[in-house]
Amino acid sequence: MAVPLQFGQQMLVSEIKEQGIIMWETFVQDKLWFSASFRREDMNILNHSNERTALIVRKLLKEGAGLNHDLSSGEKGCLVRNNIGFNMEWGLGSSSSLLSNLAAWLDIDLYTYYQRVFQGSGYDVFSARANTPISYQLKAKKPEIIKTTLKTAITNKLYFIYLGFKKDSQESVQKFRAGIRPDPKIINEISALTDAMIDTSDANDFFEMMRLHEELLSGLLKQPKIKEERFADFKGEIKSLGAWGGDFIMAGTHISANELKQYFLNHNLPVIFKWDEIVIK
Repeated sequence: MAVPLQFGQQMLVSEIKEQGIIMWETFVQDKLWFSASFRREDMNILNHSNERTALIVRKLLKEGAGLNHDLSSGEKGCLVRNNIGFNMEWGLGSSSSLLSNLAAWLDIDLYTYYQRVFQGSGYDVFSARANTPISYQLKAKKPEIIKTTLKTAITNKLYFIYLGFKKDSQESVQKFRAGIRPDPKIINEISALTDAMIDTSDANDFFEMMRLHEELLSGLLKQPKIKEERFADFKGEIKSLGAWGGDFIMAGTHISANELKQYFLNHNLPVIFKWDEIVIK
């Protein structure tokens, strides 16, 4: 299950007078973060403010041009201006939302584009385009996306807490693929848990399924559960999200919002969101 967020990334493409040039600007919360320009016919970098980022953008443009030749054959110049509306250290999908926007602009198949650029299932790029929570599954190497939701009785008791540092999702995927071959039984158990979490309206049942989900993944990934490692005295359940060990955790609890906030402030974790403050319903 994946949820689209109220925080996002906008892309505006406009024509410029410079011929055969793609000018690129990325703003983070309205402040210029990166700029570069590329020669349209081959996507060679003409100038940049950061080489590593320029190489990533060049790869995205080259792969996009491979699926839509108009991108490299066009003679007109264009300005691609992006604005990321959240702190990039939060790990809320700056790369996936960018890829999703590029696919929409170039009118190319999102999953095919994703597979040419990133490793993983692709759930994140599809949730970037969703306007409701979704359940996501690959069947015969094709994405199956179903709009879904969680019951309000559950979401009123869910919170998201930033752990203070970002994990590299692609690096985590590579490590997973290099060292782990999941038993189909575990995949089926996790899929069944996902369906049950969507269906239940009982918060205690949901919290128990959070615990079971963590237990399965902890054994598979050979990593300790975040609650046992850092929040053993928390009154509720805690679930790692995305790449384990960084970004955000999800907490489910019956304690009040004020009690929860104070608990995590005592752990020097001040970035806390209620479900309705961050998720598009």
